[in-house]
Amino acid sequence: MVLSQEALEKIISMAPEENDHWDFKLQWYKKNDRNNLLLDIINMVNTPHHDDCYIIIGVDDDTGDIVGVKSNTGRMNRQNLQDFLRNKPFAQNFYPLTDVKRYTVYSPTEGKNVKLKGKM
Repeated sequence: MVLSQEALEKIISMAPEENDHWDFKLQWYKKNDRNNLLLDIINMVNTPHHDDCYIIIGVDDDTGDIVGVKSNTGRMNRQNLQDFLRNKPFAQNFYPLTDVKRYTVYSPTEGKNVKLKGKM
């Protein structure tokens, strides 16, 4: 479930291409936009494969530019995300296994290292 730095950089090199294994987001989901977070997680869970899937925050999903996490508005840690999901009525109480991890990668757009977040 843990995404290695090398694997993350390989995925980012393919941005803005997204698939059923990863999704790029420019910024955190705002508190009033958590329904889209839930939809994105459910979409990742409902794939025909059983591989790990990732939502990578800090990459422009239109251009593929690595911009980093610029705002903490709506930021969630692992416990916040798990609490959020456990407050939803999943069938047979099956809750997706999730984690939130911080990464630092070089951004050619910014000309420096920036922080990204990965949700699994």
